[in-house]
Amino acid sequence: MNDKRRFYRHPISVPIALNSSDKKNEGRSRSLDVSLGGLSFVWPHRLSRGALVDVNITVKDKLFEIKSKVAYAKQDGETGQFRTGVCFTDYPSAFMARLAEEMLEIMEYRKNLCRELGREIS
Repeated sequence: MNDKRRFYRHPISVPIALNSSDKKNEGRSRSLDVSLGGLSFVWPHRLSRGALVDVNITVKDKLFEIKSKVAYAKQDGETGQFRTGVCFTDYPSAFMARLAEEMLEIMEYRKNLCRELGREIS
């Protein structure tokens, strides 16, 4: 089975911060999708395959720090930016990414329900 098709991808667009041990690959972007195996996002330059990076996702007042390794970086011909995919390097990181995704989905559901009901709900 092809690695990039091993897990179902969930579209998710949230702000992320990227940190690396060499400090060269740091900055902010938005996620594109997440799966049990990894996360993809757009980055302004090519990250080296195998490079270790920390992806930080903030949901409300919670910070999720996710250890990952660059799996691919493909340049978009129109924007010049790179669609970058990282794989989680350990089970706790995969769990934290999934937890962050669940929290975001609950917040979105709550927002839609409030709009439908015309009132705030907890």
